[in-house]
Amino acid sequence: MQTGWPVTGHAYERIGRYTQTPFFHRFQSWLAVPAAFSELAQAKGLEEEWKDVLHFIRAAPAKPRKSPAPSLPCPSSTTPLSKARPRTLAYRRNCFRDRPVAGPPLELDGLAHAPVNELGVVFFFGMFAHSLGFRVVSFQPGFPDCEAMREVQPGKWQRVRIEFEYESRNFRKHRHSHKGCDVIVCWRHNWKDCPRDLEVVELRRFVK
Repeated sequence: MQTGWPVTGHAYERIGRYTQTPFFHRFQSWLAVPAAFSELAQAKGLEEEWKDVLHFIRAAPAKPRKSPAPSLPCPSSTTPLSKARPRTLAYRRNCFRDRPVAGPPLELDGLAHAPVNELGVVFFFGMFAHSLGFRVVSFQPGFPDCEAMREVQPGKWQRVRIEFEYESRNFRKHRHSHKGCDVIVCWRHNWKDCPRDLEVVELRRFVK
C-alpha cells in the first residue's frame, strides 16, 4: 500500500493474482472501490472483522478531483450580451477549420480529452489494455488491427483478433468480415445489429 492512500489499481495487479477489470465494470473507477468496500462492510455487519482495513480507508486523505466545467449553451443571436453569462461568451458557434477538435475532458493523467477518432481509441486502449485483461502481441496496418492474448480460464490464455473503430457500426461501414475478427474495441457502441459472436468493448464505459 502507498503511505496515506489505499493501494493503486496497478499495484493491486502487481501484488495480487487478479486484474482490476471487474472493479471498472462494477464501479467505473478504481477510486470508488474503497468507499464501496466500506459501505458493504457496514451493510453486512463485517466492520469488526475488517476493522484494520476500514481504519486505513477512513484515515486516508481525500484525493482531490478536478470537476469538469459545466456545459452551457451558446447565446442566440437575439440574446443581449448584457444578459448572457460571462462563461457563455467563451463559446463559439463555428469551430476553427484549421485545427483539430477534442472530446469532453477526462480525469486521466495520460489523456486530457475523450477520443474523437479511431487513433484516439487505439491510444486509450494502449493505456488500459492491461487493466482490461489484454496482453498485446502485435499491431498491423491490415485487418484486423491488433492481436492480443487474453486469459479465458485460470492459467489458460488464448489469442484474440481486435479491430479498432471509433463507433462500432463503422465495422460494417468499412465492410469488414466478422469471421476474421473476435473483438471490436470502440469508443461508442451504436451497432444495433452487431453479430452475437462478435464481442464489443465500449471504452467510454470505463470513464465517468
